[in-house]
Amino acid sequence: MKKTLTANISGTVFHVEEDAYEALQRYLAALRAQFSGSEGCDEIMADIEARVAELLQERLDGRQVVTTAEVDHVIGVLGKPEDISEEAGTFVDEEPSPASGSAPRGSKRLFRDPDDRWVGGVLSGVAAYFGFDPLILRLIYLAFLFLGFGFILYVILWIVVPKATTAADRLQMRGEPVTAENIKRAFEEGAGRVKEGAQSAASDLNDLGRRHGPQVRSKADDFFGFLGQAIILLVKAIGKILGVVLLVVGATLLVVLLMALVGRFSFAWDALDLTDGTTLHDLALLIFNSPAQFTWTWIAATLAVLIPVVGLLYGGIHLLFGLKAPKWVGISLAPIWFAAIIVLSWQGVLLANDFSDRETRREVVTLQQPTGQVLYLDALPDPHFGPVNARQRHGGDLELMKLDGEVVYLGWADMDVEQSPDSLFHLRIERQARGTGIKSAGRRAGAIQHDWEQVDSMLYLAPWFSFPKEDRFRAQDVHFTVLVPIGKAVHFEPGVEPVMYDVENVTDTWDRDMLGRTWTMTSGGLSADVRPEDVPDDIRPIHRKIRSEEPAEAPEQEAPARDPVVLAMPNLWEQLMRI
Repeated sequence: MKKTLTANISGTVFHVEEDAYEALQRYLAALRAQFSGSEGCDEIMADIEARVAELLQERLDGRQVVTTAEVDHVIGVLGKPEDISEEAGTFVDEEPSPASGSAPRGSKRLFRDPDDRWVGGVLSGVAAYFGFDPLILRLIYLAFLFLGFGFILYVILWIVVPKATTAADRLQMRGEPVTAENIKRAFEEGAGRVKEGAQSAASDLNDLGRRHGPQVRSKADDFFGFLGQAIILLVKAIGKILGVVLLVVGATLLVVLLMALVGRFSFAWDALDLTDGTTLHDLALLIFNSPAQFTWTWIAATLAVLIPVVGLLYGGIHLLFGLKAPKWVGISLAPIWFAAIIVLSWQGVLLANDFSDRETRREVVTLQQPTGQVLYLDALPDPHFGPVNARQRHGGDLELMKLDGEVVYLGWADMDVEQSPDSLFHLRIERQARGTGIKSAGRRAGAIQHDWEQVDSMLYLAPWFSFPKEDRFRAQDVHFTVLVPIGKAVHFEPGVEPVMYDVENVTDTWDRDMLGRTWTMTSGGLSADVRPEDVPDDIRPIHRKIRSEEPAEAPEQEAPARDPVVLAMPNLWEQLMRI
């Protein structure tokens, strides 16, 4: 029984008998002493140890323990230290002398040659393996490249063929025996080629610098000088164009601002009426909580716009003419602008606080049921805004705001149609407003006045509503909803268009296309394809006469004429009918 030791040789672990371990250690130490005077001693020893590990793996052939016989075989292949000459040959192709004691010529392996390559060293490695000039193989490859499959073949070989990274790999690539002496010689040849290549490149660069350096510097100075001048001209041209743009924009904004300031010191725009008898100043006082709040907001907004406009004008003048303003201008205008922004923000917070909550007052009125199954819808004549199209009304145009003494009129009341919860026609009226709280919003909503009237089967809705001036504009709104039972219908007269607002139906027909047609309420919504039951033929002409107020021959039972007092008192007709 012999004692074994564990040894790590070039990354591979071996179990070595103690006497074999000592012999191998003495051998490697002698080689290191032999190569201690050579450049790259550590790299040479690393290649030798890699070759030792390779030989041991081949020799073991399944066995686990390295004996003295395996170590003697390694020494016989690599050569003894005393057989290695101090001045080994310097040419790879030179045959080793008989006195060298080296092993016979070894077997070849295919590698990529990194020392003689154009791209990846594939062709030079193949040429070394088959023993002919790499140039011939490169010429042959060019022919394959033009045929279309040379590139793919080269890439495949580049991936498959390993690179000769060590001196032992280079020796095997040329078929030379991998001995310690040849490893040392191959390493020195590779290092020499690298050193010569570096010296040659440095010498060429030095000669090139001496011969062409002054000319290159002169041409470079001219080129970069021209480039610098071109950049300067381009920047100046862009600056001039930008100056013109700034002047135009600044002058336009200044004209608009001056137009906005036309009027008294209160900035009222009293001379410019945007509505029938109502000025912008009047409308502004309907929004702001006090005239002082409006004045401060207007002054802050004017300064917040004016100072940037002055900056645009100054920037344009400076870019075009190079004029500079005194330093005190910027030092004084900046604090004023920040103060204006702070005041404008604070006034905005105060105003937004009065819009924080919304309240809705809702009432449902049971209508007088029509004689037939159809309720005709129309709008009351508008004494405040006259004929206005539906788009203006629903868009909240300024022309639909009017101040009459202490009462404010708005012309955008709207109407929708929904299914009734029972078998009767109803009218639901919703009045909405905003305020600092639910209580104030509810008080404003309750103060809204609206108008509507029913005459037999005709329902008239007013497209306007009003509220006290002291409530100010706080998003007041009125919304009518006609509730229609299933199986009964409504007919939209052409005059009701200003009040209609996105009336839903089963065919997604637009509001204006629903006019002049009868729509029956179904479980899915309004439909023009379903006819209500039991509709008398003599009802619609009577309502046409009432709506148009044109004189006509009275029928046997003439419907009561519309009393102007009824228009002013919305529910009077209903009260009289109850009596």
